[in-house]
Amino acid sequence: DVIVYAYETSKEQNNGIPKHLNYIESILRNWYDLGLYTVEDIKSNVIDNKKRYDIYKLIFKSLGFNRQPGTEEKRIMDTWIDKYDMDIEIILEACSNAKNTNNPSISYINGIIERYRKENVKTLDDINQLNENYKRKKEQQKINLSKQSIPKVKTRFHNINESFRNYSPDELK
Repeated sequence: DVIVYAYETSKEQNNGIPKHLNYIESILRNWYDLGLYTVEDIKSNVIDNKKRYDIYKLIFKSLGFNRQPGTEEKRIMDTWIDKYDMDIEIILEACSNAKNTNNPSISYINGIIERYRKENVKTLDDINQLNENYKRKKEQQKINLSKQSIPKVKTRFHNINESFRNYSPDELK
């Protein structure tokens, strides 16, 4: 049954014309190496691969890429899905955050996903909360910097030692 299915697969992939026996043999060898010994195992593997390919395609489409993912890119995306157990919505949100950069890449998104993982982000609300906290922190830093800095007036005498700034207005009087 598996040999007949390999022959049919070869026909489907080549528009109704079966390929050489060497090609069919390589299909069978590949299935054997993957531990697929029955037609049902092969069909379920093909369905799983199709689902994963659709996820890759969705991520790349959200980034505006019109190409197939490379091996390393697939490995990184598999890590997000399998190891980190990230929901596709969170991955797509990370992709939308990366669109604002000049050159979005999988490694840039991987950094975002790693940050989400460290912050234990599980939902889109967690991402919104994280972004709000980041904005508040940046605004607080701006306020602190503006309080600390003394406005420096640039004149043609800006290189001189302005020792009068060390005294209060009463001391100067």
